[in-house]
Amino acid sequence: MPELIKKIRFLRETSHISQEFMAFELGISQPAYSKLERGATELTLSRLQKIAFILGFSTAELMNNNMEVLAARLLQR
Repeated sequence: MPELIKKIRFLRETSHISQEFMAFELGISQPAYSKLERGATELTLSRLQKIAFILGFSTAELMNNNMEVLAARLLQR
């Protein structure tokens, strides 16, 4: 699983956000979102931008920071 997808899943779970909620916000089904988190579906830039917004990060933050930095920022909120 690519590192970016691992970060997204970690942040979603840490934020107690369900796959169903993410899917709804992205306008896709929960199974389609699950495939995205498993890396079975390509993560497009527009979806990445929406996911970053939902999680409260910028796209650059998600891409450029490791999970420890992202987790620390999440806990500071």
